[in-house]
Amino acid sequence: MEGNRPRPVSEDFLQRLAMTLRLDEAERVILFQLALGRTPPPTGPAPNPCADANMQAVLDALLPHPAYLSNLWWDILAHNQPQEDWFPWLPYERNLMRFAFLFPEAREQLVNWRADWAVPFLAQIRYAIATHPGAKELVRLRDEILAGNKEARELWAANQAQAHPDGDIRRFRLPYHQGEEVRVQIMAFAPLRNRDLRAVVLLRV
Repeated sequence: MEGNRPRPVSEDFLQRLAMTLRLDEAERVILFQLALGRTPPPTGPAPNPCADANMQAVLDALLPHPAYLSNLWWDILAHNQPQEDWFPWLPYERNLMRFAFLFPEAREQLVNWRADWAVPFLAQIRYAIATHPGAKELVRLRDEILAGNKEARELWAANQAQAHPDGDIRRFRLPYHQGEEVRVQIMAFAPLRNRDLRAVVLLRV
């Protein structure tokens, strides 16, 4: 409190609070109204014609493995239920890279964050920008990450590039499963009708 006035809070803080408390959409709207006097920003990316019911059916058919579909700049367009169970931040932050670099919770959930996640993620962003120089969303994403994460700025200077994570083995810590740690192999592929989309499946190993 500053005197008798409450200290203002940011949208990012409220988003993280909603995620931590696992609020549903109606509860999140009320939280924002009470704290800021307005509704929260939309959580989903712009609709993509390739993220249709058929693709959702494919993701659902991959149960029990978490799976998702993302676009060129890592907005998650569709996912199955295990993906949301493992990653409860999804209803509040739909961009994988923004979560990884701008949410403190990512360092806990993404085991060995710097070496296994931050370095290859930045290398993927660099590769995507190099191969899609006209994609302003990628440049905007890079700039936002580098502005908001000092360690990312240091790692970016290494000038590494990586096309995709297909076949990589990494570890997750599941926040709502008593901190259970799982080891997964990342299986990545692209629909033939739009190779700028990424379908990713996480297989336990």
